[in-house]
Amino acid sequence: MLLKGITANIRVPDGNGGRDTLEEFQTSAKGRAARSTYVCSIDDTAFELFLRRDKEISDDLVVELTIDGVEVDGVWHWEEGTGLDFPLDCVPCGRDEERLLRFAKIARIKNEDEPDDEDETELGCIEVAVHRVKILGTKRRAWFGAATDPCNVSDHAATDRKNRGGIPPSHKIALGERRKTKRLPDLEQVYEYRDAKALAIFTYYYASRDVLEASGIVPSAPAPSGSRSEPTAADDATRSIAAANADVKVEVHDDPELTSPDSAASVNVKLEAHDDTPDDGRRRSKRLRTSANRP
Repeated sequence: MLLKGITANIRVPDGNGGRDTLEEFQTSAKGRAARSTYVCSIDDTAFELFLRRDKEISDDLVVELTIDGVEVDGVWHWEEGTGLDFPLDCVPCGRDEERLLRFAKIARIKNEDEPDDEDETELGCIEVAVHRVKILGTKRRAWFGAATDPCNVSDHAATDRKNRGGIPPSHKIALGERRKTKRLPDLEQVYEYRDAKALAIFTYYYASRDVLEASGIVPSAPAPSGSRSEPTAADDATRSIAAANADVKVEVHDDPELTSPDSAASVNVKLEAHDDTPDDGRRRSKRLRTSANRP
């Protein structure tokens, strides 16, 4: 998605040391400063939120992250002059530790008051808000990372979700194992927002492909090229005739109504196969007559 000079997408490992960008479906505007889209998540797979700013944007920025309605502790500073790209794939969980963001599994669930054939699809939601800020100075760091599971819903939110049949109470973005990283500095920045509202807000609704396909949000994947359908009765008959060393007679009849020499002619193909074990002792022929066009 592209908005106000900020490009945002979600990436996952491609298995070869690089990353693939998740395809976006049904992208729509939510006001002048917000966009939303759907992506197919991959269960239990690490992902990266990737932002890129146009070089014309000279402001200091901060990035705030909300996952499934829960704000992730802390903000991420994106200062002018530190680069146009801003990857976000983990959350701090201590002075020198972090945990990767991972997709959790989302399943189709059914509300108890709904008929069996009216399943409701529950989608996850990732919201990325980018704000213009003015850096005022620094102060001694008082925040050293998010809680062990910052994206777990609170008891109040879980009860509310259960009562209104919303996102399953257990749903959250999973976090990977702790890993060592560069130690957080002792000082952190103090800033103020330049505007009352965010410069850009990107919202991703996500679930695995089968869930989004079943919901009609994502078109069904086409059958692999070169795949063959199950053999039909006509296929079986043709193979049987060929196996019996069929005699092939081709009769070409030009259509009198066709005047162009390049026009197609009608071709009748007669396939004759002899049955050597007739019930009445007489030799009989089986015929398969088809019509085709040839150039």
